[in-house]
Amino acid sequence: MGLGRARSVAVVGLRALVVTVEAYVASGLPGFQVIGSSGSAALQAADRVRAALGAIGVTLPSRKVLVSLAPAEVPKAGARFDLAVAAAVLQELGTLGEGALAGTALLGELALDGAVRSVPAVLPSAAFLPGTGLHRVLVADGDAAEAALVGGLEVVPVADLREAVDVLRGERPARPVPDPERGPELPRPGDLADVRGQPEARRALEVAAAGGHHLLLLGPPGCGKSMLARRLPSILPPLTREQALEVAAVRSVAGRRAGDAGDRPVLDHVAPFRAPHHRASATALLGGGSGIARPGELSLA
Repeated sequence: MGLGRARSVAVVGLRALVVTVEAYVASGLPGFQVIGSSGSAALQAADRVRAALGAIGVTLPSRKVLVSLAPAEVPKAGARFDLAVAAAVLQELGTLGEGALAGTALLGELALDGAVRSVPAVLPSAAFLPGTGLHRVLVADGDAAEAALVGGLEVVPVADLREAVDVLRGERPARPVPDPERGPELPRPGDLADVRGQPEARRALEVAAAGGHHLLLLGPPGCGKSMLARRLPSILPPLTREQALEVAAVRSVAGRRAGDAGDRPVLDHVAPFRAPHHRASATALLGGGSGIARPGELSLA
C-alpha cells in the first residue's frame, strides 16, 4: 500500500513533538477524512486542503481520501497541519516524488485560495527539529524570521501552496529569509531618566533593578506608580540571547509576534513588561485553556 508521508510539529505548552501525516487514497465512497486530530480547526482541515488543492489545479479523485495524524494521543489543535496534510496528499497522488519531503517539516495554515498563513508557536517547533533528522522547514512568510532564529535549520518561506510545491519539486529556488535580529528601532515606552522628582521611588527602582529584587509600589491614585513601573525596563540589563529566545518562544506560543508590537526585531533584547488589569482573572494571570495550554501574564513577563 503506497502512502504519502509528511512531517509537522505539534506543540503542547513549550514542549514540541514531531507529527507524522499519512495520506491514503482508497476505494470507497468519495470523501476526505482526517483522523487522529482534535479541535474543530484541525478537523476542518479536509475542507481547507480540498479548496487549496483546487486553487492550484489539483482535483481529488472520486475515491476516499484518508489522512492520519500520528501519534493520535497527542493534542493537535489549530490549523498548523494544513500544509503538511496537503503535501502528503500530493505525494500520494504522485504530484510530489518519494524523496521530495525527506528531511522536511511543514508548518502553516491554508487559506481557501491556497495562501499559506502564519501559525503560533513556530519558534519552539523549529527549535525542536535539530536532532530529529529533519533539517528543513517550510513556513509562511510571516513566520520565516522567527524560525530562522534556530541555527542549523534550513528555513523556506512560502507564500502559497503553489510555491511550496515548486520548491519541493526543485522547480523554484527558496527565497531568502529576513534577518530575525534586525528591525526598525522604535521609541521605548519611557526612560527613568525622564522622571523629575520622587528621588526615593527612583532609588527603590534602581536598587530593585540592580539586585533583581521584587518591588511593591503603593500610593494613592495619580502619584506615579504606573508611570514608574513602566520605566523600570529602561534600567534593566539587556537580555542575553538565551533569555531573548525564551521570551520569543513564550510570545510565539501565545500567538504574539514581533509585528504585533510594531515590527520590532523578532529577537528583542529588551526585558518584557506586562501591566495586567487589577481585576484580571486567575486564568489570565496564570495561563491555561481548554485542552491546549496558553501562557498567562506571569509567563509573558
